[in-house]
Amino acid sequence: MVQTLCMLLEQLLIPENVGTKDASFFELYFVFAVVWACGSALAVEGGVDYRSNFSHWWVNTWKSISFPARGEVFDFYIERRKQNFMSWSERVSAINFDPATTAVAAIIVPTGQTASTSFWVRGLLERGKASMLVGGLGCGKHALADSLLRTLPEAGYARACTRLSRMTDAVSLKRWIEAPLEKKPGRAGCYGPPGDK
Repeated sequence: MVQTLCMLLEQLLIPENVGTKDASFFELYFVFAVVWACGSALAVEGGVDYRSNFSHWWVNTWKSISFPARGEVFDFYIERRKQNFMSWSERVSAINFDPATTAVAAIIVPTGQTASTSFWVRGLLERGKASMLVGGLGCGKHALADSLLRTLPEAGYARACTRLSRMTDAVSLKRWIEAPLEKKPGRAGCYGPPGDK
């Protein structure tokens, strides 16, 4: 959690967000990062919604930065210009696609949850940090990751997506990972993405 918190703070504590003259917005962004670092991986297990429990606990325990009364702490982001919490649903963009050329499986219907997940994953990706999406079967992890990877510039990046399940064995995963790699000169056993990526 501490490493995640540090990576999220690295993403948030930039001059565009907190300025350079004083530290008045640091606490706001710190609280935002702590909430996501500690609670974003929580889920419903055995009929108990741990994420909702965490949200209620946070609001009732830590009162120096108050979240809006409606919704959970994960339903809000910090609007940069106003420096206060706004709903992720306000960041949802309209979907534009050509039904003649776009497969239905490639379309992501944006929601507040996809907006928040995209925000964090994109920020980590821009800083060269890894992220892992976890969720139930068919919740859109692969589609969301694939759509984010498609937005990367082709220069400097190589993209490969696969689906893993409980039926995936180590040998087939190893074969899949090694298939697009090429042997790099200079060191024995050194492989990497093709070209200069």
